[in-house]
Amino acid sequence: MAEAAPRRRRLSREERISEILDAAVRLVMRDGVLKLTMERIALEAGSSKGLVYNYFDSLTALLIAVYARENRRLQSQQLEALGESPDFEDIVRITARVNREQGDTRQQLIARLSASEEVRQAMATEDAALRAEVVDYLAGVITRHYRLSRPVAEMAVRLALRYETLPDDALDSDGVWSAMIVGAMNELERRYGEGETHHG
Repeated sequence: MAEAAPRRRRLSREERISEILDAAVRLVMRDGVLKLTMERIALEAGSSKGLVYNYFDSLTALLIAVYARENRRLQSQQLEALGESPDFEDIVRITARVNREQGDTRQQLIARLSASEEVRQAMATEDAALRAEVVDYLAGVITRHYRLSRPVAEMAVRLALRYETLPDDALDSDGVWSAMIVGAMNELERRYGEGETHHG
């Protein structure tokens, strides 16, 4: 007598959505966006196409949800890591480490999701909101550690993270950037310098 196939455990709404999004990520990373269909995602997730449509009314909505989830995960990892230290240099080091560790996979996923114009537009909106939160948080940390005005701190964060500067910025972004580089070089020289120095 043949054994009955194991019954799938009934998943909560959140677990099912996560399973569908995980399946979409696997397919996007393997095949890109152009070959992606709701049917393929359903098959990969072990669900029916109707169930996938129950949670997402279109492929674009599903891909936007993938992008939003990945952004939230990265932000949560950063915030969790940042909670480890009140020291500004540690905060910078931790932020760089988390971004580096997550960067390659996340960049590949974003590049593949960007093949869809609708998703690319939605990603821009999501990114703008996320970047505003990052600038706000880090500028607050900077102004607590250094005697800098809030606008200078915000400009420094946008420049350091390669975010666009705002068109109505009254500050000289080249001046802020050059001050950051000169300051960084002075600190590098102090920590790691060898012998005599020659400043231009």
